[in-house]
Amino acid sequence: MEGSIKTTNQTSLTATFDLRGKTPGMMDVIIEVPGDTIYVFEEKFEIVEGSGPVPWANTIVPEFLTTHSEIIYMTYGNSGDVDAEGVPLWLAVSPNIDISKFGMKVIDLIDPESEYYKSIPEYALIDSLLGKPYDAKVYSFIIPRIPAKSSVTIPVTIKGASDGDFYTRAWTNEPMYGSPLKYYVEIALMHGWAQ
Repeated sequence: MEGSIKTTNQTSLTATFDLRGKTPGMMDVIIEVPGDTIYVFEEKFEIVEGSGPVPWANTIVPEFLTTHSEIIYMTYGNSGDVDAEGVPLWLAVSPNIDISKFGMKVIDLIDPESEYYKSIPEYALIDSLLGKPYDAKVYSFIIPRIPAKSSVTIPVTIKGASDGDFYTRAWTNEPMYGSPLKYYVEIALMHGWAQ
């Protein structure tokens, strides 16, 4: 199998390989300098079975929240060995919490000038989660890419709208893009191409 050289200098070489369908195990590395030398490194490259993307999310909340402005943290990441592409990320907060600012750039998927823009709620109200009672405001995001073995922490400015128990929760769904292509993405792409 041939690699595609990405970068090279006097002391290092970076290349990428298409390892799809390759058997895990040790491989020889052969480097050919055109018109010069061939270097052979026996069993110096190992192909291992991949875990794929493993996205996750959590919230970090102070022990006590008040009705004053506070900062909580939403963390998300990917503990897998492959980048996660198009990850749905959800943040649920108790109904008595108002969010005033997300510490990340949020891009609207609908043009703010659209006549429908104002009819789309900022969050969804739910009364159950995973089949159990759970009153919350749920905010949804699509994270374009979460690199493998990485995490991000986002500050979220909140204010308690009223007294009572304050609670939060964050979670992800499986990535929308990847191999094999998810059926709903395939349908959307086919519909778009048909237009």
